[in-house]
Amino acid sequence: MAFPHVWSATEDNQPTGSTPIGQGDDYIVATRQMIRERIGLEHNFDFTNDAEQGSHREGSARVWVSETEPEDPIPAVTAETVGQLAKGRFWFKPSTGEAFVYDLGTAAWKAINITGAQLIGLVTALSAKSTVAAADKILILDSSAGGAGKLITADKFATAAQGAKADAALPASSYTAADVLTKIKTVDGAGSGLDADTVDGQQASAFQPASSAINTSNIGSQSVSNADTVDGQHASAFATAAQGVKADNALPAADYTAADVLAKVKTVDGVGSGLDADTVDSLHASAFATAEQGAKADAALPASSYTAADVLTKIKTVDGADSGLDADLLDGNHASAFALASWFTSGVSGSYQGRSIPEKSAWTPPAGLYIFYNVDNNISIQISYGSPFLTAVPPGTGGMFLTNGSILRLYNSHEDASKTVYYRKLL
Repeated sequence: MAFPHVWSATEDNQPTGSTPIGQGDDYIVATRQMIRERIGLEHNFDFTNDAEQGSHREGSARVWVSETEPEDPIPAVTAETVGQLAKGRFWFKPSTGEAFVYDLGTAAWKAINITGAQLIGLVTALSAKSTVAAADKILILDSSAGGAGKLITADKFATAAQGAKADAALPASSYTAADVLTKIKTVDGAGSGLDADTVDGQQASAFQPASSAINTSNIGSQSVSNADTVDGQHASAFATAAQGVKADNALPAADYTAADVLAKVKTVDGVGSGLDADTVDSLHASAFATAEQGAKADAALPASSYTAADVLTKIKTVDGADSGLDADLLDGNHASAFALASWFTSGVSGSYQGRSIPEKSAWTPPAGLYIFYNVDNNISIQISYGSPFLTAVPPGTGGMFLTNGSILRLYNSHEDASKTVYYRKLL
């Protein structure tokens, strides 16, 4: 590729001793530019990023690693960037393991493929470092050596014929006693020629030869002697024929099991069977309720039905006047918080009192519930809603009033005489 500043033998010897001082400065500047142009091929030389100057570009000494093709590998061509690669020369794609190199001639990324000739050349190069001929070796990539190639001699591998035999061989896991027995049973029997050593663990000498065996054709010619003993035992040592019949009809001990007894009992148990078990689920009768107790339990109120809401519902059907129900509270208050009906009858609650109010004056009763009687026409009952006091009822009119001790007063409007108001304090 061409550089803007040519570096030839002539420029390499400039400036000389006879070069004018002003022109020498130009040579120095040109030299710096030529150095930057050539270093910039493989190194970062960005004037705006001093920290990256001189470092290798990704894809040159450093590989560009990305799943996508690097964009715009060649920057805009200027005097400083001509021939440079913004994204480097080498790109690796991790998902496929492919490697690409950027071709400046075609301005495109090309996949790197190793041809057979190149592989042979690599093997030849590796063989040069070995005493074994390259033709007798195979190249493999050793992951333990960081992916480095190494040569393995052919005698370390099976031949093609040996591989074919291995493919056709019986797997060791299939060669089991059960599998052998299954296969033998498909070809054993009469005419098979199979000569076993024993039958049911017995040698052939333990059996009667067929040539001397008693059969239907020769039984008539056989003689039967009355031996004194059999295998050294007298007849008394053996069961009689009748006992043998009984034995044949006897229940085998192996069949007399708890499970079998249970199965048979269950066919005849139940009501009316008369079966009186000692326990039920390992519990005696005393651990269970009687039938009478069971009937009471059936008629009992379920605990889940005994709720406060249910009790309230039932009480409300029988409460009220004459029910005799004596509640402790009413809306959370005891009876002492309420006025009794008897209080409102003369002489029952509070004494009948009189209060003299001077002329042009007012009396503010303490907090409580009052009944005012025989109110003089000069006295008016007044109530304050803040200020001032306003007449609640016409002068001379009594009534029952509740006060907090400040909102109610009785005012005597007479000019020169005291007047008396009569009242009973209920609360």
